[in-house]
Parts: sequence; C-alpha cells; structure tokens
Amino acid sequence: MKASTGIENFLCEFEQINKSFVVKDFVGFLNWHSAMGTILLPYTGHHSVFCQMVKENPTLYHKCVTCSNYSQRRCIREQKPFWSSCYLGVSEYTVPILVNDYCVGSISVGACNQNMEGNYLKLKHIVARCGLELEPFQSSFVNCTIQRMPSEESLAIARLAAIFLADAISPYAEKNLQAIQSHQPLTSDFDRIRHYILLNYTDPSINVESIARACNYSPSSVSHIFNTRMRVNIRTYINQLRIVLAKKELRSGKSVTTTAMISGFNDSNYFSSVFRLLVGIPPSQYAKYEKKNNEICILPDVGN
Repeated sequence: MKASTGIENFLCEFEQINKSFVVKDFVGFLNWHSAMGTILLPYTGHHSVFCQMVKENPTLYHKCVTCSNYSQRRCIREQKPFWSSCYLGVSEYTVPILVNDYCVGSISVGACNQNMEGNYLKLKHIVARCGLELEPFQSSFVNCTIQRMPSEESLAIARLAAIFLADAISPYAEKNLQAIQSHQPLTSDFDRIRHYILLNYTDPSINVESIARACNYSPSSVSHIFNTRMRVNIRTYINQLRIVLAKKELRSGKSVTTTAMISGFNDSNYFSSVFRLLVGIPPSQYAKYEKKNNEICILPDVGN
C-alpha cells in the first residue's frame, strides 16, 4: 500500500503541471494490483467535455478508437516518445511505459490545438456529415483544448512519470510476463468489451445492450464474456469505475451533485447510495475524511 500511496502523490503533483494527461493500459496492468489500479483508473480516459461529446456519436467514437489503436501500435513498435494528432487535429505527446523492454502502456499529455482555424474547419465538416449541431462542439472545442505547446519541462516530467510508473508496475510484471508477451492488443472479445467500457463509463446511458451494439455481440454474450473474466457483472464494474472517478472529483472540491453528473449518474441520490455502498461513507463526508494510506480497493483482481 505504501507504493500505491507514492503513486497517488506523484500523480497529484504531475496533474498540477499537466492538467490534461492520460494513462493507457495496453496489457491489463491495472488489474495486477487492485490498489494501484484504483489510483490509476481516473487518469485512463479523456474526460474533457469535448471528448465526451465526440464519443457520444458512434461514427466519431469509432474514429477515436482508430486513432487510439494507431497510437498504441506506434508505442509498441517505436518504444520512444512521439507527437501525434487525432482526426480533428488535436495533438498529444505520448511516452511509452516500458517494463522489461516491453511496452505495457503509455502516458499522453497535451490536448494541443495549434491550428485553431484549420482544425475548426475539420470539425465543422465532420459534424455536418454526421448531421449534428455545430455550436456545442465548437464552444467545447475552443474551451477544452490549448493553443500553445506544453513546455519542455512538462514534457520531461511526462517522460519521468512513465519511468516512475514502469518502476511501480515492474514488481507485478514477472508473474504476468508470459501473458504480456502473448498479448495482442484489442483482439480478444474481452479486450474489445472492456476497452469500450473504459472509454464510455461516464455516459449515463451505457448498459449491456449499448455495449453489445457497439461491439457487435449479443447482450447475453457480452455478459458471459465479461463475467467469466472479471468475476463481476458489468453494471457493478461500471459503478466501480464511476466511484473511482467520483472520489477524485470530490477531493478536488466538486459538489456532490456536480460529481454525480461528471461520474455518469443522473440521480444524485442513487449516486450517494452507490458511493456509500462501495466506499463506506456518504460522498458529502468523503472529502472531509482523511484516508491516510487506507484507500478501499474496489476493483477485483483479474486472473489470466
């Protein structure tokens, strides 16, 4: 638990320098140690309003997945930091996380939008093709991206963060090494389902049926595949992810109502009951409660 506390403190300090950073897990290392996975989960997706709006549209979401998969393949192939842009022109600086010379994940920082005019034209064209209203996308696009590049200092710290996480992950890698080396990103049924959930768990409408439609499976197959691997049903897992994010938002000073909405709950009363069930205290008390190295581990370990 001491190591997990060190990771949490490091990430909090890192977040002060790079407000928008994402940790990506290529091989399932979030499940190797439940406390570490709980701490890292809030950082595993783009939670900006703009990104969430984009992912609500199936066509745009699949474009996001394509970009993410390309970045993952490049990390594994090159094993060195690089700049890349998504299909809307938003740029990120990506640093591979290397454990025993194997790329297990990455850290991305930036969300840079240096060509606002050109990228706005891209956005306008794509939104029009999808038959969507432009104005909400336009305002969030301007407000949620930055027009200047991160400083060299912040990029250097991102590289340091990748090394720090690799060191934290390394003690748990040996027993998973065989699984890592045989892993093919996003090829298994479970990987595809879990990837979709991690990208969309803050969507209040996500359920087994919507996951099944997105992943092209029947609802019963989705439930069976997921329950067999995770030993927990999808609804419970989604609530676990949401509560991890909610704890982070509450610690940052957000109200209970705002936190519920950000985390994917339409009903703040239901959010409070789920929070109390998983954490042990109401969300209104959580921000005032000093946990001091005894974070509740709410994610189940996953067997290989």
